Amino acid sequence: MRYAVPISSLALLFCATACQRRISNANIEAVKSVFDRKNDPKGPGVSTKEAESILGKPDRIDSFKIPLETQHKTLIGTRYYYDQDGKTIVLHFLEDKLVSEPPHFDEPPADGDLKK
Repeated sequence: MRYAVPISSLALLFCATACQRRISNANIEAVKSVFDRKNDPKGPGVSTKEAESILGKPDRIDSFKIPLETQHKTLIGTRYYYDQDGKTIVLHFLEDKLVSEPPHFDEPPADGDLKK
């Protein structure tokens, strides 16, 4: 007896496996390239939307505030977490601009990166 598998079930199965996000070192290098090009104090910087367009939606996001005592101002920061194969990379943004180059999944974060 033959079993018929509906085409829609197969399409859903292939879509589910094909739609999984995989971040490669090439993706991270693309973010670094944009970061290097835009890392001008007067320039626009890498925005959260640009990072998402290259790396995809982060697995989780949290926000934080940094008070500046000398200017009586508060900077708004955001962390983007990308989890893959049991490892995590974190992108730090201040006022919607990437503040440091992202590491590869197999690299520790740079010493100057903001801590969790």
